[in-house]
Amino acid sequence: MSIFDKPTNINFFKPTSFRFICTALPESEFYCQGVTLPGVSINEIPIATPLNPHYKSGDRVLYDEFVIQIIIDEDMKNFIEIHDWIVGLGKPQTTEQFAKREKLGLDTTGVLSILSNASNVTVEYHFNGLWPKAITTLDLAITDPDPATVIASVSFQYNYYEIKQIKQS
Repeated sequence: MSIFDKPTNINFFKPTSFRFICTALPESEFYCQGVTLPGVSINEIPIATPLNPHYKSGDRVLYDEFVIQIIIDEDMKNFIEIHDWIVGLGKPQTTEQFAKREKLGLDTTGVLSILSNASNVTVEYHFNGLWPKAITTLDLAITDPDPATVIASVSFQYNYYEIKQIKQS
């Protein structure tokens, strides 16, 4: 690209245009209000020298955790489905929780779709081996003079993610 070439798309990325879909969390898709798109890094290998150390790129790619923020629905279905998945993975106490563990396991894929200004999907992040590792506490208070919606953060672990550019026609 020369300095005289112009970009083909001059629209800016809007942080409000996204959609998260995970087959294991059907109750949470509509209520997803925010995501933290995880960063990626690579470890470094120090090379000893008599002077300042030098570094080479390592052999481990490290992904930050994936976090979504969801509004808790009135029946708490989305909170319960995440809670039951976590308990089922960790220490199932009932046959239903164990069955959920067998059904969902650690092979779930979640897809974060980034939307254009025209609400078309432009980029997809496919999270492979996705599973919830935490859901935040819910603060409830009868003394709150201005009750707002209750939002919880859900942290996910995964093996890796793939970025897929979607061609626009």
